[in-house]
Amino acid sequence: MNRYEILDRLGDGAYGEVLKARNLKTNEVVAIKKLKMLFPTWEECLQLRELKSLKVLRHDNIIQLKEVIRDKAELYFVFEYMDTSLFAWMRKNNAKEPQIRTIMSQLFSGLAYMHKHGFFHRDIKPENCLCSSGIEVLKVADLGQAREIRSRPPFTDYVSTRWYRSPELLLRSTTYNSPIDLWACGCIMAELFLGKPLFAGSSEADQMCRICGILGTPTKESWPEGVTMVSQMQFKFPKCNPVPLKMAIPNASPAAIQLMVDLLHCAGTAVSLLHARHSAVWGAGCQANCTPDDGQRRQKGLHLGSRTAQEAVCDNPLVGLGQRLQRQSEPTTGGIWMCPNPKTAA
Repeated sequence: MNRYEILDRLGDGAYGEVLKARNLKTNEVVAIKKLKMLFPTWEECLQLRELKSLKVLRHDNIIQLKEVIRDKAELYFVFEYMDTSLFAWMRKNNAKEPQIRTIMSQLFSGLAYMHKHGFFHRDIKPENCLCSSGIEVLKVADLGQAREIRSRPPFTDYVSTRWYRSPELLLRSTTYNSPIDLWACGCIMAELFLGKPLFAGSSEADQMCRICGILGTPTKESWPEGVTMVSQMQFKFPKCNPVPLKMAIPNASPAAIQLMVDLLHCAGTAVSLLHARHSAVWGAGCQANCTPDDGQRRQKGLHLGSRTAQEAVCDNPLVGLGQRLQRQSEPTTGGIWMCPNPKTAA
């Protein structure tokens, strides 16, 4: 650590503190994450999920790990420095749709690469999206909760920050997967339009009530697993009719509304959302960025044995409340669970 001069303290979290520092040899400004846990050996360091994922994920929209330092059992991660976070930027700016398009396309690009390479983040929120002061560049950060898509459940049920937590996480599912990242993206995108969270619950129960207040009440027919989990928790879904998302977010364009609907449906992967019908409007220029740079074969989803990630997601009964309800909904309901119009989906 004697190669670095500490300039400022940027923040503190459950796992450690983040410092702004300068490399004394190159004058490069960096961000250094000092972990609270002590690591007597390098072998223990190499087992950290964050380090495992960052060693694999090298992408323009994922924060770059520059160096790992172990000094007297203290562990430091040296990252590239970013001006601010999306959370801080939103507190000072009212985002316009062109800016939201820039933000979300970069977020999708980073997540698409992450998912294609076998990881899902599990804690997507504005604080974990670092960006330049003018929002030209955005990078997904803080991969401390990241897990491999191939990992076998059960997973920790308490992950993600409440306002960006998917319904299956609120109901303590332990068999979730990468669609929870897409739900969080939908919540972030809505927050960019509204200037406030779409679902700002004060507790897990209140969070679920707010979700049902817009998305409608799930039933035994639409989401049997969710109803079963609710009964086990001695909780009842509130009885609510779905509200068209356009009413909740009136300043969003039809294309943006449809994308948020798809995100809250978990209707696809980050890759497919970039490359399908939204790419012309929301993901232009991102296709090349989420292509693996290590010569791996190109495919629509991550291979899990003989199946793609999308096929594996569809086989999982708990991958998303929206996806289950989407299959049961009729286009005439006008709510967010409405199936996409095939004429506009092309």
